[in-house]
Order: sequence, then C-alpha cells, then structure tokens
Amino acid sequence: MMKYIRENTDEAYKLILDKINYKLENNGYIISKDLHNIEGIETRVFQWSNIKDNHAIQIIWDGKEQCFGLGEFTSLTNLSIIEVKDIIVIPFKTTRRFFRRKYLNKIIDNLINALDEKLTVTLNIKDTDSKLKNLFQSNSTLTFERKTNLGTIKKEYIDFKINGESLADLTGGILNNIGKFGWGNNKEFELTEFYDFKNSNQSKLDNGFFSAYVCSDCGDERCGSLMFKITRKQNIVIWSNFIWGDGNIETVENPDDKINIEPIVFDKIEYELALNELKKMIIEE
Repeated sequence: MMKYIRENTDEAYKLILDKINYKLENNGYIISKDLHNIEGIETRVFQWSNIKDNHAIQIIWDGKEQCFGLGEFTSLTNLSIIEVKDIIVIPFKTTRRFFRRKYLNKIIDNLINALDEKLTVTLNIKDTDSKLKNLFQSNSTLTFERKTNLGTIKKEYIDFKINGESLADLTGGILNNIGKFGWGNNKEFELTEFYDFKNSNQSKLDNGFFSAYVCSDCGDERCGSLMFKITRKQNIVIWSNFIWGDGNIETVENPDDKINIEPIVFDKIEYELALNELKKMIIEE
C-alpha cells in the first residue's frame, strides 16, 4: 500500500510540476527552489521566481495534511516557505484507485485555473503601475470657473476645468446637471462635501465614488450624476473610472454607464492649491 501511495503521489507531483512549469516559464519565471524531504512526513516544495516583477510562485505537497498548496510571494526578499500567501489548497486522496487519471486531471485543472487568475491579476497590477508612471509625466491642471446651467431654471455653479476645458465637455456633456459646488444656500453642507472630496479616499456614497455634476433640482446623486474614483499617491492624485451612476453599488439590474475617458493625473501640490481656491469660491459665493 505504501508503495502504491508513493507512486500515486509521485505521478501527481510530476504532472502538476510539468503543467505549472510550462505556464510560468512562458510568463518570465525561472525555477529557484526544489526541495524534497522524505524523512518522517514527506514534504515537497518547488518555487519559481520572476526577478523583473519581484514575484514568486510556490507549489507544495504537504504529506501530513495530504494536500497540494499553491501560493505566491509578492516580494523576492523573503522566500521562506512559511511566508507564502495561499492562492489555493486542494486535498489529494493518495489511495484513490478508480478513475485515478480523471481525478488527477481535475486537481491539475483547479490548480492551473487558480494560477491563471493570479497571473492575470499580477500582470494587470504591473500594467496599471506602468501606466501611472507614464501618466505622471504629463500632469493635468485643475481650475474652477463660475458657470450657469442649461436648464429652464437658471442656476450658477462652480465648474471643474481640466487644462482649461470643462470636465463636462471632456466627458461628453452633462445635459441639465450642474456642478456639485457653488449653487446651494447651505454653505456648511457644501463645505462638509468639500472636505470629503478633498481628504477622503472614498465618498460617503455606497459605491465610494465622488460626484462632480449632480441633479440641478435637488443636488442628489441618486437622480444620476457624473462621478469617479479618486486615488492619492505620494506625489500625484488620480481621477479615474468615470461613470454616470446613482451612488449605489453597481449590479446587473442597475449597471453604471461607463464613460470612455483616460485617468486624469494631477501633481499633488498643485492639486491641493487648486482645491484651496475652490474652498474660497464656496465661501465667497
């Protein structure tokens, strides 16, 4: 029986390594560790490292728990086995006799699918960071201007301007909506909204987005408003993921209307100075 179990485990481990190694080599990873402990409880460890992306993948056979564990390291500075972050852990019945290859293929498919998802996320993060670095080279300028809406009941509001052009025009128009600042009678409320816009990583809305243009009748985002995410880095501030939404979390039944516009990046110091000017306009209206 022990010989059979060992053969079963050996076969599984070899097939899993071949599949994972092929996948990782095509994504810039190289083998960096191969350990096999047969004293006491058997343990096998294989690691692949990607120096360019500062990332590593590990597969381990845990003889005590009778499972395969796929994990990652988000940095190459410490590749200790116990520091790995689990991606997926799959139990493996070493004594299974019937339909063994079909059973093993299912195990392999689950591991490869989990690896594919992790690699996709990792590559997307690297790609996003690369785009942000490129965007940093061409920061935008934020200014504000008083403007009157197009509705039948005229209201003056404070408009957002990016490099001298209205954000409303850059995003395809806002119909009868108006800027969220500069038109209400409750300055205390507007200043509360201003500080939320200036300092918070997420708004008080359910979806966490910040609104720029709101309903001209009531100012409520839930009537439909132009909104976006704000991300604050060390030296830059980014507006991204522009949508027409109602502040609720997007669902299949209630989808957001995506706006096709690239992220807008500001130098952080210039951005803070611009918002200080907005505050003065709110107070002085």
